[in-house]
Amino acid sequence: MKNTAKSPSDAGYANESFPITSSTTELARRSQLRHEEQLRIADLQIDTLRHRAVRAHVPLSLTPKEFLLLKLLVHSAGEVIPRKRILDEVWDIRFDPGTNVVDAMVRRLRAKVDEPFKTKLIHTIRRVGYVCEAHDGDFRLANQNAMDQAFSHTLRHKEGIEHCFR
Repeated sequence: MKNTAKSPSDAGYANESFPITSSTTELARRSQLRHEEQLRIADLQIDTLRHRAVRAHVPLSLTPKEFLLLKLLVHSAGEVIPRKRILDEVWDIRFDPGTNVVDAMVRRLRAKVDEPFKTKLIHTIRRVGYVCEAHDGDFRLANQNAMDQAFSHTLRHKEGIEHCFR
């Protein structure tokens, strides 16, 4: 028998709720990622409609998976992208396969996107994932300096509070 219900209440589900799940929000996020035609960071330009990436006027020859990964990193520039999210959005895998597939892909992508150029864009955040940011100097040094400054500020703040209670 054919179901002619046009809504959940027509089908006899009036008292049941239909919650918005994380997969629905994932679809919305992926849809938004697909609709951005031009992405840019530093001297890297990505044309998502024509499936092209150019760095410093040099066309990059990327595989479809490399292109998806680069698009994800550039779209989320400045945001640390965990390996789990990369697996989900690039390979559509929602579990840890127990391999280094993400690390290997990032290594190949860096060989094409970063190695021929002075400014490195793809950076590793140990035990977390990857971030796409433009830095002229050594990213690790810049990152360490930022952490040192934050730690120093925290210490000064703590010492100031302790001084108030003496």
